[in-house]
Amino acid sequence: RDASAKGERVSAASERASSMAERIARRLEGDATMADTLAARYAAPAEPAAAEPEPTPALRLVDEPTALGDPDARRGEDRP
Repeated sequence: RDASAKGERVSAASERASSMAERIARRLEGDATMADTLAARYAAPAEPAAAEPEPTPALRLVDEPTALGDPDARRGEDRP
């Protein structure tokens, strides 16, 4: 009779432990989902795609005297 009662107690304890483990697993899954949602919400926004660089204006050659401030130098013309 003692062995039978002990077997029933062990079985009942096993069922309680199993149901508690299931509740904990469900709660952890819910917490993980909530953590993923919060992480996505508070994560830094994605970097926008890099825009194409603006074209560099065309370079032109300047007579050296004009570049140095020579007022007699004429731009774009050959000197006499």
